[in-house]
Amino acid sequence: MKSLLISIIVLLGLSVQAQEQFRTSHFNWSPKTQTIQKEIYGFNSETNEKEWIKTETYVFYNTYLDTMVVDLGNAKEVTECNYNIDGNLKVKYTYYLQSETQDKTLFFYDKELRLTKSQEFVQGRLFSETKYSYDKQNRLMKSVCREKETGFSEITEYSNYTSDDSYTKTSYYKDAKKEANLAIEIYKNGLLIEGNYQIFDLKSKVVYQYDEKRNVISEQKDNEAPTFYQYEYDAEGNPTKIIISNAQNPYVNSEIIIKSTYSEFISN
Repeated sequence: MKSLLISIIVLLGLSVQAQEQFRTSHFNWSPKTQTIQKEIYGFNSETNEKEWIKTETYVFYNTYLDTMVVDLGNAKEVTECNYNIDGNLKVKYTYYLQSETQDKTLFFYDKELRLTKSQEFVQGRLFSETKYSYDKQNRLMKSVCREKETGFSEITEYSNYTSDDSYTKTSYYKDAKKEANLAIEIYKNGLLIEGNYQIFDLKSKVVYQYDEKRNVISEQKDNEAPTFYQYEYDAEGNPTKIIISNAQNPYVNSEIIIKSTYSEFISN
């Protein structure tokens, strides 16, 4: 049940474009947000009892993500972000407290401050490298993520731009037939509105709808029962409670309780 719920919870970040999430706007939260604590619960399909799944805690400074902690009870993951003088994400460290290991991702930019390369290190060894390319309008056109040891590559292409945040995103794997593992996603005004996915012979289509605050409120997969998202908001516009429900799939049903603190971030 937990794996299903976690995959659904990822949908809360559908407004995010490619690359990294490190600003309050990427998470669709108020620019005054200082901390966020999300308690995520699922419902036992047999007893209908609410069960805690995990706690996510985010700390921001002046809209920039400083620290993120994911507590699963028996494991805890801590992510710290460092930035360069231009405000671009420079390095992201991830600590796994139980195993006492550290991973990191490095980010590289050109003179136009465009992300050109990122490198992911796992336990001190280079695991993968991603390279990014752009068109003459400085719009992202392609990214290629290649695993160092296996040579396995994931290729993502961006096309059909009608504006900087309205486009088609196509992802596939280099070592397989393009039709075997294919994802075609359509974004409009920065929001994912339709996804078409194929894994071997299995095909699916997912359509999303959003509220006026740009949060997803409906997810419709093929002819299955839709998944609905209901929100309660505080005065700053951040959600305080999210209820996720599906009439035919009780494993999707979940509840997220969110506590936010705010700051004007006035520097001395």
